[in-house]
Amino acid sequence: MREARRCRKGLAAGLEEATGLSVDGEAGTAYTSALDGHIRAVPLPDGPAAGQESRDVALLPYPLTGLCLLEQ
Repeated sequence: MREARRCRKGLAAGLEEATGLSVDGEAGTAYTSALDGHIRAVPLPDGPAAGQESRDVALLPYPLTGLCLLEQ
């Protein structure tokens, strides 16, 4: 069996125990959740948000172990 090649690219630095990832492809933003309670928005390099800084969306007083985006 041939081993598949994988291309990996880091999108953000400074995450503490990142445990969840959801992507809004239309907005060009990935959202991460972490055990330290942070939810962060991370612009994708080839999307509409490219060039923007990563930012905190929420800081909760408890750990997060997953993340799911819902369409409204």
